[in-house]
Amino acid sequence: MFYHRPQCLVMTGYPNSRPALLHLVHAFTKNVGLMICGHVRTGSRRPNFKDLSNDQTRYQRWLLKNETKAFYTPVFAEDMRQGTQYLLQAAGLGRLRPNTLVIGYKSDWRDGDMMNVETYIHMIQ
Repeated sequence: MFYHRPQCLVMTGYPNSRPALLHLVHAFTKNVGLMICGHVRTGSRRPNFKDLSNDQTRYQRWLLKNETKAFYTPVFAEDMRQGTQYLLQAAGLGRLRPNTLVIGYKSDWRDGDMMNVETYIHMIQ
């Protein structure tokens, strides 16, 4: 008999900014699957890897304190699509690699910058 074990990469940004998305994914990965909270940091300035490491420590503690079994994984990238690809390629190990990408609904797609909407659509494709 085969049981599906969801291994989810959840694009949360900072985990405390998307608690509803975390609770949703935690509901179907609870004790049988993997949840990785992905955060893509973009910007034209030079990446500060010390900040990235500090964020990783801070938000991993936040996840533990809130009893959410997940890993927080931040990356630097030029845009969200590229960062998502980096996370899908590098996150996890062996059978504990993400097989499901979970992203939040883009509610400002009508009013927002069309380049951001296009990037969001390409992430889904």
